[in-house]
Amino acid sequence: MTIYQNTIQALQLTYDHQLDCQVMDINKAGESYDVGLLDFNITMNRLISGMSDRLEIVEKMRTATTNQIAYLKRQKGSSSALTSLGLKAQFQEIDSLRLGNLETQLKAREFQYDMLYNRLKAHLDYFQDKTGDVWQPYQAKNPVKYNNISDDKKKAIHDKELAKTKQWYNDNYGKLDKPLDNEDGTISSELIPAYA
Repeated sequence: MTIYQNTIQALQLTYDHQLDCQVMDINKAGESYDVGLLDFNITMNRLISGMSDRLEIVEKMRTATTNQIAYLKRQKGSSSALTSLGLKAQFQEIDSLRLGNLETQLKAREFQYDMLYNRLKAHLDYFQDKTGDVWQPYQAKNPVKYNNISDDKKKAIHDKELAKTKQWYNDNYGKLDKPLDNEDGTISSELIPAYA
């Protein structure tokens, strides 16, 4: 069996019963919903998002390793068909070892990429099969909007508020009570018993 088939089988064993039961609940608005399906959607959103993020990272690592191998081969004026064995024949042990390590690293990263890709594809296909919808990344109902105020405008707003605060303080200086201070300027221990 392939990674894809194993993942589909694992998903079926884990979620088929939960989705087939159709246990209904009622929300605050009085609408009924399937508890198992809701839990499935929440779980799959988390899993698929995580796998998608990891796949992007592994793809970047794989590309970086491929670029390092190409750079090492170009640096030595070699053809793209040169392998670590070819360098050993030329008595370049250090470069041979480095290229051998990079080739091993590339194989590992390609394996990791293929594994993650097949698992992600299985999750996406299973999600679509069970919900009838193509998976979309979760979007909050009220997403945070990008702050597009310029730095100059932020500084102007800050300076205006600071001027208001200074004006209020100057207008009310000496009129404010000092409830925490004693006559001698120390803090009253009755109000803060932990320091008594």
